[in-house]
Order: sequence, then C-alpha cells, then structure tokens
Amino acid sequence: MARFYGTLQGRSGGVKTAVDPQQVTLNGWDAGVMVTTAGAGTRRDPVDAFEVYMTFGSNAHGSPVKIGTVYHTADGPQFVAEEDAVTGDAYTEHG
Repeated sequence: MARFYGTLQGRSGGVKTAVDPQQVTLNGWDAGVMVTTAGAGTRRDPVDAFEVYMTFGSNAHGSPVKIGTVYHTADGPQFVAEEDAVTGDAYTEHG
C-alpha cells in the first residue's frame, strides 16, 4: 500500500488519481501553490507531513517560497507557518 494517494478533479467532473505522488502544483498565470510530501518521524513511527509553497505561477518569475508545513498530530492535522516566509520582500522582489 502506498504511503500517499492523490486525486485531482476537473471542472468536467473527471477525477485523476495518483498513487504515492511526491509533488502537486496548481498554477494560475502569475500565482500558484505547490505541495510536496515530506515524511517526518521515524521509519518505525512515520508522521504524515506536507510542505506548502507559494509559487509565481506559469510565468515562473521566481523561486517557490515555503509558507509552512502540515503535520499529522494526536490532535489532528496542524499547519505550522514558516517563519518570515511571506514578507514584503517576496512580493517586491518578484512582482
């Protein structure tokens, strides 16, 4: 059984599936998001983790900026923001 499983649903209702995807990207022309799998914990006791990035879309006029990580915890999924990830510099430098 794969560790991760992904689905993508289009406007027409069609669904695409992927077994054990490593990265998912959704782009507009000038902005987008990217999510990557990031196993945490130990091999014996793994923890689901997903790193979330802001991207500069299909134009790709900049490098992805990590904005945080989603972890599985005993209390359920938790988002931990990346310190200083989204600053004025991120927008002025690439915008």
